[in-house]
Amino acid sequence: MSIKDTIKDEAGLETVLDYKIGAITAATKREVGKLEQDYAKFRRYQRIGFLLIAAAFLLPNSAVLVLEVLFANLSNFWSTVISIGVFLISFMLCSYFGFKFIMSGSDVIRQFNAKVDTILFGAIFNLLGVKGELIEHTVVVDKKSIDGTGGKLAELIDILRAHFRSLRESPESEQVLASLTTSELITEPFNTTRLDNVFAIDIVERRLMVSELHLEHITGSGRSRQVKQVFKGYFVALPLRRALTGKTFISTDGDTHGFAHRTYWSTLLEADNQIKETKFEWNDFEELLHVATDNDREAREVLTPQFMSDLYDWWKKHEQLNIRIAFIGNLMYLLFPDNQIRFEKTVSKVEPSELKEYMFTIARPLMHVLHLVEEVKR
Repeated sequence: MSIKDTIKDEAGLETVLDYKIGAITAATKREVGKLEQDYAKFRRYQRIGFLLIAAAFLLPNSAVLVLEVLFANLSNFWSTVISIGVFLISFMLCSYFGFKFIMSGSDVIRQFNAKVDTILFGAIFNLLGVKGELIEHTVVVDKKSIDGTGGKLAELIDILRAHFRSLRESPESEQVLASLTTSELITEPFNTTRLDNVFAIDIVERRLMVSELHLEHITGSGRSRQVKQVFKGYFVALPLRRALTGKTFISTDGDTHGFAHRTYWSTLLEADNQIKETKFEWNDFEELLHVATDNDREAREVLTPQFMSDLYDWWKKHEQLNIRIAFIGNLMYLLFPDNQIRFEKTVSKVEPSELKEYMFTIARPLMHVLHLVEEVKR
């Protein structure tokens, strides 16, 4: 039985999730146990820590203003000495205790999120009727953002990165980033990469690799700092039954903003003179699904009418999103955008409404991905 036969659409997914959420909540509570209480406690500690960090920049200035009023008759020298002393002491105390509160429970918070993800991903795989495995719960920050930093500052950045990003560089995460480069699906510049929840699913007698991916391009600093979101969603790699000699790319139509078709398409075609846009006479969806290849014969073998029809049906319901697909070598690569995917967090507490909302952010785009890859017969 196909996944589409198990759950046909988003309404069907929500119905199944409503039916199962009670049992999933009970199972999650049993597995998480006391960890949930510790998680709630340390989340409070983190909020206190962030308030203290903010106070480190606000209270010293307030204290200096008060001192200037109270000791207005002092000489300028002593007034300056006292002001500087109060500023430094209050800044150091607030900063020290702020960081202490923030970092004190970071391990517990990571453990809670990892445990919840392990349970819920297993439940989602069961809902979709597939055999899957959550390989790792991790976040990768692109090293470009810290290159050139040395000494104690680099050490501090590594500590903060480990605490706040749950960083755990691994062969799996490095392989995902290498695959992203090989896929040629990103042509826009980016300098910050976050990778969360790498998992595998056995489908159509192959092992599908999926990663939650967030790419940004950050420029400037302070008030001139600008953050451009390049991509947020699922990055997918599916082995093909036979390696291809050429390259084939698909993009859905879109405007020139964000993760758009036109910007990507023009850059892609300019980068390789062998790749040309190809027309396959697909009637209604010819205008919305664009194909470029350097091997027409292979492209026709890979892009079955059913696959293109499924892609078209999805696109007509989600015209604000743009999918990119590449067939290169022995792999199919897919970028499936979804802004609802969460990074570095799961739920604030284990209760049905929160678990259902979080599970739906994972299962909804994953269901569409699985529906598409089921039709890849090559």
